[in-house]
Amino acid sequence: MQDILDRLSSLSNKQKLLLLGGVIGAILAFYFFLVFPDLQDERQALITKRQGLEDRLKTLRKIEEDIATFKKKHDDLQERLSLQLKLLPNEKEIPELLRRVSNLGEKIGLKFKKFKKLPDVKKDFYAEVPFEMVIEGNYHDLAIFFDGIGKMARIITVGDVKLGAPAEQNGLVSLTANTTGRTYYFLQ
Repeated sequence: MQDILDRLSSLSNKQKLLLLGGVIGAILAFYFFLVFPDLQDERQALITKRQGLEDRLKTLRKIEEDIATFKKKHDDLQERLSLQLKLLPNEKEIPELLRRVSNLGEKIGLKFKKFKKLPDVKKDFYAEVPFEMVIEGNYHDLAIFFDGIGKMARIITVGDVKLGAPAEQNGLVSLTANTTGRTYYFLQ
C-alpha cells in the first residue's frame, strides 16, 4: 500500500488530475450503467403504482358520493313508505276503522240498514277490504258522509253508489244509498 502511495505522490499534478478524473468517470459509469437503470425502473414502477392508487382513490371518492346519494334516496323512500304505511291500516286496525266509518255516518244522522265486511281480496303486496253499506238519509247528509270518508287519515274509497228513489219521511226527503267501500292494508 505504501508503494502505491509513493507512486501516486511522484505523479505530476496533471497526471493526478487525469487519474482523479478517470476514477470519477469510472464511478459515474458504474452508477450510470449498473445503478441508474435499476433506479429508473423502480421510479417508473412507483409512478405507475401512484397512478393506479390515484385512479383507485378517484373511484372510491365517486363511490362515496354515490353512497351519499343512494343513502339520501333510501332515506327519502323510507320516509315515503312510512307515510304510505300511515295511510294504510294494518290488518288488526280494520275493525276499528270500519267502526269509525259507521260512527261518522251515525253522527251525521244517517241510518245504516246494512254494514257488512266482505272477504279480503289479496293483491301483490296489499289486500283490499271491501265492505257493503246500505245507508238511509237525506242527500245533503250522504254528501257530508262521503266527504268525511274522503278526509279520514286512512285510505278509504267509496264506489258503486246506487241511490234509491226518494221517499218522504217526517216531512224530509230521504234517500237510500247502496254502496261498496274499500280500504287497504299491506300484506306482511
